[in-house]
Order: sequence, then C-alpha cells, then structure tokens
Amino acid sequence: MSTRKHSRITDWVRKDRHRRTFLPFAIPYRQVAVLILWVISGTTEPASAQELSFPGSTEAQALSLLHERCFSCHNEEDRKGGLVLTSRAAIESANQEFDLLRPGQPELSELIAVLAANADPHMPPKEQLTDAEIKLLSDWVSAGGKWATPPTSTEARAPALPTRDQLSPPAPSELPVLTMALSPSEEELAFGRGNRLIVCQSPQKKDARLTRLTGHRDYVRSLAWNPLIENRLVSGGYRRIVYWDTEVEEPLIIQETGIEGQVTALSFSTDGRLLYAGVSRPGISGVIHCWTIPGFEDHVTWKGHQDSIFALDVSSDGSFLASASGDRSIAFWETDTFAQRSRIEAHSTQIMAISFSTDCRRLVTAGTDHQLRVWEWAKGDPLFQLGRHKQGLFATQWSGDGMAIVAADESGTVFRYTQIEEHSGAANARAAKEKKLKKVLGPVQSIATDHTGGIIYVGTQAGSVHILNEKGNTLNELTPSK
Repeated sequence: MSTRKHSRITDWVRKDRHRRTFLPFAIPYRQVAVLILWVISGTTEPASAQELSFPGSTEAQALSLLHERCFSCHNEEDRKGGLVLTSRAAIESANQEFDLLRPGQPELSELIAVLAANADPHMPPKEQLTDAEIKLLSDWVSAGGKWATPPTSTEARAPALPTRDQLSPPAPSELPVLTMALSPSEEELAFGRGNRLIVCQSPQKKDARLTRLTGHRDYVRSLAWNPLIENRLVSGGYRRIVYWDTEVEEPLIIQETGIEGQVTALSFSTDGRLLYAGVSRPGISGVIHCWTIPGFEDHVTWKGHQDSIFALDVSSDGSFLASASGDRSIAFWETDTFAQRSRIEAHSTQIMAISFSTDCRRLVTAGTDHQLRVWEWAKGDPLFQLGRHKQGLFATQWSGDGMAIVAADESGTVFRYTQIEEHSGAANARAAKEKKLKKVLGPVQSIATDHTGGIIYVGTQAGSVHILNEKGNTLNELTPSK
C-alpha cells in the first residue's frame, strides 16, 4: 500500500470525532480492517450456527452474516471506526482508502486477510475463526462480492442457537488462554486452554502440579473463584457453567438452564453467596444472570448491554457490579436493587477488561482502541490515561492492595504501573510510573496478579502461561506441552 493511501485512511478515521471519546492516534490501515471485522469475527457461535441460520446462496449467507455481525455498528448513524458498511457504495468508498474487499481476489482483501491464524493483527482477538466461517466470506469475495439488497431493519435478527451437542471441539492446535484466575489463597492458578480447564498448584515453582478438568465442549471463556469457600471455582463456556470442587477434581453442579449464549464473564459477590454471569450474543445482546450459590437458584436476570459482555467486577465493598461490553460502554449496577447507577461510554471501541480499585472509587479499563484508562466512575470522569500504547489491550487488573495496575497488549508486551496518583487530568503524563516488564510470544488474552502486584500471570493466544515478577524476570512458564 502506498504512503498516500496509508495517510488518507489515517485521516479518515481521525475525522470520526462525534462521540465522547475518539481515537487520538494514527491507525495503520490493517487495524482499520480489524475494527470492521470485530463484530463479524467476534461471534462466539460456531460455524454450524451460521450455516443453520443463514440459508440460501453463498451471497445470501455472506450478506446475512455481515448484517448480523457488522451493520449494527457500521451504519450511517453509528459509524464505528469511521466506517459505513451497509451498502456496496460504502464498501467501494472504503476500497478507495485500502483494499477492504477486492472482488475475485480474497487473498488480497483485508476483509479475509485478518482472519488467518498467523495474521498480524489477528481477528478475532480471543479465538480463531472457524474454517467454515472464513470459507463463507472468502467464497463470497471469490465470486465477486456481489451485493443484493440487504434486510432494511436496523435491529439485529437473533439467529437460532445450536445445542452444545452440535459443537465441534476446538482443533488440537487452538489452545488460547482466554481466561485465568488466581485463588484467594494465591496457591492455585486456574486457566482455560482451549476447551480444557487447568488448575495449577504452586504455579511459581518449576515442578508445579497441573490438573486438567474436562467440562466444556467449546472454549473456556471465563473463570471465578468463590472468595470465601476454599477450592470452589466456576468456569464458563458455551451455554454452560460448571461449579467445581478443585480438591476432589469433580464438578459439583452443571448449570445450563436459561443460558442462551457464551458465558464470557463471571464474578462472585464479596460474600460468595451470589454468582454473576455475562451471557453474550455478539452484536445482539449481553445479558447478566445472577444465581444464588451453591444451588444455582435463579435470583435475577436482566439485559445489560447491546453487545457481548467481556468483563464483570464487583467492588470490594460489595455495593456495585460493573459490566464492560463490546458496545463501548461500562454500566454500574447496585447489588441490593440491581438498578443501574450509571453508564459511561468509556472507549471508542470494545472494552475488554475492567478492574475496581480497592477504595472502590476508581476503575481501570482496557480497550481495543489502544487505551488504558482510569476513571472516577461515580462521576463518570476520566482521571488519566496510562501509557501510550500502539496495540489493543485485552487484559488488565488492579492489585488487591491498590498499589499497582498490570496490563498487557496485543503485541505481547506486559506493563506494570505503580505510584498511581489521585488527581484528575487525562493529559497528565505523570499519573503513574510505567515499567515494561516483558514481551511474550503472541497476543496476551488474559492476566492475573497477586495481592501486591508483584507476581504477574500472563495467558497468551498461543496457549502459554508466563509467570513474571515485578522486574519482568520469568519465574515459570507453563507451555501447552506441560
């Protein structure tokens, strides 16, 4: 691509400033394609669901997929990423800036290129798109990318959900560590690797013992330890939550009733008596379920977002539940009434991770817009931005003692922030002291830290877990072969 085209697409995106927040940095042309494809490739439903839901010709199926996963954000009103994709004319306009869709040549179309397993950047950020889904879009482009009149409704039509039995397990080579959680005692680290749940005892030691638990057919996408009951862990996947006793290595309860989508986020109440789950259908809805524990009796359920819920966190005083979504917003819910206290449009793209400070006043947020931000959430005010990142951020956590924030980005770089200031002013460059700890192989998908922020656990797209100290030295590495 010429320098002229690169400059033009950068300028195009920077013009999109009608929202409260915008992209205050230049975006390479391939990253623009990433913004387009998030809603398409971020689908957490398997290929079989797409095939069942979108009957007809390749053209009809491809356009239905675009409509379901893309039009709700890239339309004339929302223009996410500054792009409109609801007409062939809009596609042609994008093609003037970069090769979004080159008819008959999928190998030269960014729409297809970013889906490959070795793509850089790679979409979706938290999994590998299935061969059937990639083939559908590739075949459509190969046939010329013909454009019939799409559905006129701006409301996303919810496709039928397949049963769990219709799923095909991830390929043996697809082992992303999409989620991890450190036990309250800090003696056990749980993480998902593909569709396996792994519990590691004494993870810092070279001879750490790994226990592999089988309870999910699709990827393990969320984890949470019960804060008060030892050895109690929940894991979330496609239409299923499993409540484990990790000491006996057996599930206590398997909950499937009422779960219509992927369980993409989990969090316990501070007393361990309630479990919150974010159940997601990308581009359609993010529903929050609340059950009493241990019996999984229904407590309350409500629609929290218009897109997937990527993170949940409960404040340390137990008063508020925060939810972060692909719809760019963070919502705050009162845990006694479940009423919405406030909502912030916190980033210009998907919000992938959030974490409350110990004092409950502040919240750190990580987004695919390359921003790591700290908020005084009750006022809806951004306090400051941490660092100047060149890649999307998928993971962050505030340490239990409130003295450190850890985060990691798509390039594999792990950051630690200390001396976190109290003042406001997003432009203040001295809001915290930044240390780049290490660059690991592949995009980082999940992160956890001990109470002081001195031991950091990092999960990657490639399936490895890196355990680092506060200086960035490697204490241990748990590879897929272990």
